[in-house]
Amino acid sequence: PYLLAALAVVVPARAGLFNIGGEGQLVIGAVTAFAAAEVLDQHAPRAITLVVMAIAAMLGGAAWAALAAALREWTGTNEIISTLLLNCLATLLLGWLVFGRWKDPTSTGFPRTRSLTDAERLPIIWGRVHVGVIVALVAAVVVWLVINRTAWGFKLGVLGGNAEAARRAGFRTGALATSALLAGGALAGLGGM
Repeated sequence: PYLLAALAVVVPARAGLFNIGGEGQLVIGAVTAFAAAEVLDQHAPRAITLVVMAIAAMLGGAAWAALAAALREWTGTNEIISTLLLNCLATLLLGWLVFGRWKDPTSTGFPRTRSLTDAERLPIIWGRVHVGVIVALVAAVVVWLVINRTAWGFKLGVLGGNAEAARRAGFRTGALATSALLAGGALAGLGGM
């Protein structure tokens, strides 16, 4: 989760943005992954369950980052402030769910959800280390390749280096900034899963 949350900062940073909201995006990723597991209700095979949970987590993290991107684009709100404050909202949402709707009735008063089944957990490699380590390392390599070897990564670098030059070059700077924040949110959301 730490590596994926770090990647959630790296991608927007390439575009000259500061995504301080990795924690909130990670929390929302965990919430949406658990929600996906609840919807599947242990009726799908493990592989499908894990893929659906991962997709839901990435969409949740990206959607949470989209709130900050929308505020930045429509009102000029600095993404540092909005992502930071969205961290607090994500934690409040998680608390509301854990103390309320998702509270395990067998928890003897403690705020927690039901335990995930084995089909809803990533396979263990060794001890307490699960496949998420490999997922995070692969994600780091993919992010490096995308940032350094694609046109999108080049455009993010230009935007981060000089936003005015990017505008004059004809880049859609708002869309680039939004896509960077969404990509970061998706990575953090996956870390939450």
